[in-house]
Amino acid sequence: MATTLYRWTPLEGFSRECVEHARRLREALDYAYSNREGFREWLEKMSERIEGLLLEANEQHMLEEIVGVVIAKMGQVLYATLRSLGEGREEALRRVREAVCGVAALGEMLIEEMDREGFLEASVGVIGGRGAPAKDEHRQ
Repeated sequence: MATTLYRWTPLEGFSRECVEHARRLREALDYAYSNREGFREWLEKMSERIEGLLLEANEQHMLEEIVGVVIAKMGQVLYATLRSLGEGREEALRRVREAVCGVAALGEMLIEEMDREGFLEASVGVIGGRGAPAKDEHRQ
């Protein structure tokens, strides 16, 4: 088990609805991972591609900003999908906001698991040397 100096309370500050959405996302992910043929391999390939894009963003000292853009694009795709399925504008926006919050809460849940299982520390030697994190003086 990894030892950390800072320990956050998972999902602290998220609304009840947001946490419920994150749990549904986690259950769907677990189900697909265990039951959908080829999903595990597809997810691993997708994760490698995403990691490459994130490392490139990190090298540009824009990691968090680019992830924000990616989340906004997710919202745009979801909004367009909901609207094309006949959802009204306000309901589509509400569902996009719920999804963005749920994705953030799911990310926090997964980070906590990765820390508990030692994967965060294990990634330091593999990922840590590729791309430098942004320095605070660049973020003004």
